[in-house]
Amino acid sequence: MQPAPAPPHAQSEVESVKQAAPGRVHEQSVASSPGNPLESAENKDLSEDEAAESWSNRRGWGITLLVLGLGSFFLPLFGLQFRLMDLLRDAQPAVGIFFALIGGGLLGWSYWDNE
Repeated sequence: MQPAPAPPHAQSEVESVKQAAPGRVHEQSVASSPGNPLESAENKDLSEDEAAESWSNRRGWGITLLVLGLGSFFLPLFGLQFRLMDLLRDAQPAVGIFFALIGGGLLGWSYWDNE
C-alpha cells in the first residue's frame, strides 16, 4: 500500500516554489535564502531561458519598429501607407524616423547582447 500524498500546506518551501515557478528557481538558493526565496540576490540573474526570451523580444520589437519606420518613408512612393502611420498625418515623418531609430537600436542591441 502506498502512502497518501502530503497535503499542499505540508509541502516543503522548495517544493512549493518549484511548483509556482518551474525552471526559474534553483533549489539550493531557495533552501538557503531567508524570507521570500524569489527575491533573493542569487535569483536576480536571468536564467538562460529568460535571457533568450528577452533577446527574442528585443529582436522582434526591433524588426517591427524598423519595418514601420522605413515603410512609412517608402510606401508613399507607391501610393500606399500603413494605417497606423496614416493616422498620424503631419507627425508621420517624425514618428517614422523615431520608429526606425528605436527599431534599429533594439535590433542592434539584441545582436550585441547575444554575444
